[in-house]
Amino acid sequence: MKHALLFAIAVVMVQASPQLYAQGPHGIRTPQLLEANNKFTTFAPLPGYPLGAEARHLEGNGMFLLHVRRDGSVARVDIVQSTGHRELDEVCISVYGLWRFRTDFAAKTHEVKIPVTFKLSQT
Repeated sequence: MKHALLFAIAVVMVQASPQLYAQGPHGIRTPQLLEANNKFTTFAPLPGYPLGAEARHLEGNGMFLLHVRRDGSVARVDIVQSTGHRELDEVCISVYGLWRFRTDFAAKTHEVKIPVTFKLSQT
């Protein structure tokens, strides 16, 4: 049976923002995630499943902490909880480091936690 990518990401803003879920990068992004992206970010690509990791059927859950500068750029990404696989952690760190938050949001929030789940499902 062919494996399909089911990638879920939830964005949790540290200062009481709601939890949001989406599937991607080829799945459906929920209206809530799109609304949060528009409300809190100016650029927020989702991490893709690395081909090597997908081929080896690697899955995992992780939590990442983004340290946000006043200008909205990400100063640093820390692993709060590893996905259990270096490849998956590295793609998250790389992509989350590119995120840009709205300056009005960045002025109030200096840290953003992002839980992520990499999961392959049968289709």
